[in-house]
Amino acid sequence: MPTVPPLRQPPARGPASYWIRLFVDIVAVLVAVVVGCGAPRTAHAQANKDDLAATVAKLNKKALDEYDNLNFEEARKILKDALDFCKEAGLDQHPITARTNLHLGVVLLTGFKQRDAATKYFRKALEIQPDIKMTKSLANPEIQAAFDEVVASLGKPGGGTTTAVRSGADSGISHEPVTRASRGQGVPINITLDPALTADRVALSFRAAGASEFTTRDMREATPGNFTGEIPSSATGGNHVAYFVEAQKGGQPIATVGTKASPLITSLVAAAPVAGVQRPRGTEPESPAPSGSEPSHFFVGVGVGSGVGWATGSGEISSTHVADPPGLAAAQIVHLTPELGYFLTPDLLLSVQARIQFLSGLTSCPGCASPPSTAIAAFARLTWLFGADKLRPYVSASAGGGRIRHVADFSWIKECGSTGTSGCVDSIPGGAVLLGPGAGILYGMSPNFGFLAGVNTQVGFPDFTLNVDLNLGVAAQF
Repeated sequence: MPTVPPLRQPPARGPASYWIRLFVDIVAVLVAVVVGCGAPRTAHAQANKDDLAATVAKLNKKALDEYDNLNFEEARKILKDALDFCKEAGLDQHPITARTNLHLGVVLLTGFKQRDAATKYFRKALEIQPDIKMTKSLANPEIQAAFDEVVASLGKPGGGTTTAVRSGADSGISHEPVTRASRGQGVPINITLDPALTADRVALSFRAAGASEFTTRDMREATPGNFTGEIPSSATGGNHVAYFVEAQKGGQPIATVGTKASPLITSLVAAAPVAGVQRPRGTEPESPAPSGSEPSHFFVGVGVGSGVGWATGSGEISSTHVADPPGLAAAQIVHLTPELGYFLTPDLLLSVQARIQFLSGLTSCPGCASPPSTAIAAFARLTWLFGADKLRPYVSASAGGGRIRHVADFSWIKECGSTGTSGCVDSIPGGAVLLGPGAGILYGMSPNFGFLAGVNTQVGFPDFTLNVDLNLGVAAQF
């Protein structure tokens, strides 16, 4: 029977190397167990975070769709829910959370005019992801300026200035930024200087849209510590104008609101309905424009046209000329329609309009009245304008008094002319009370000048007529 070798037993007092090798083997097994169990969990956790981030990205897309449709309240709600989800999912420092904060700031600024709240969310986004950029599809001058302000205050690259303060209150200059004003008009800028600042000059610098350089003008001290200046109308012909204010001493800036590299931005919109330029979505003013940047209110227009209407009754040259049966007749040759008005609101015009009609071709007859050469009427009008584009439709209502004359042919009556043997052409009056609706379009060529085309109707009584005029003309505001 073979001899079974005895099991190897460690010596009671074996060499130290044996115990070292045994210790190393145990550690290796433990490491393998930990790695084998932990790695799948780590991979799973990462995959789970990616899924959660994708969910937040979908919420952002949904919110931006609502933003594009001007549903600002719904967009805000979705983004706030997305931020709550990020917090619960442990995504506080994830780039998608930074992007969500950025989008919420845009919604608050554009949809609700909450600039302070918007900059807080911009700041949160930058604190999570310092190199985050504004979403290109959302950037406009106002949004970009607010975002750049936060970048500068945090001292991040791209702030464009060694001065970290853009807020006037922090720099010693108190100023309410002018974020919106009327195109083609001067923009007043007012600031208050901290008494601790010993400035010897306060300068306003501005740059028109498309210009490459700033123009600088001194501001005037209206009362102690309060300075006023104006961005001139020559710089406000575009969609925006940039500006900043510096308090200087010895030619060096000691305080600033805005900077040359990161100025404040004023969006410019149409001054009044005649020119009407489309407003960017969500930028309709919620309060009156700053003092001095109000739209022009007065309206002056003049049109030229002609008309046609229903002639009934007796002629004016001779009562024997009777429109029997009544019928259509021209209101020839031409008429003028001067108008003067006042904009009660940017979309509602109250005006007075005259209708001065010139007649020709009427015949005289021996013993008859002299043929009239004009017909004059005056109206009070209310005009409602729609939209905010250069091409604006309108409807109107008018009431007034006077005469509208139509020219009727009575050629079968041979009693006119110098010999009293020619056919007659007579005028038939309508009125003297006149009222009726109108409609047309205004096309703005500039903030203060435009063309108009319209149709006016008048119903006259007790001398009945129904008249329709077609008018073309020009209009201006001041």
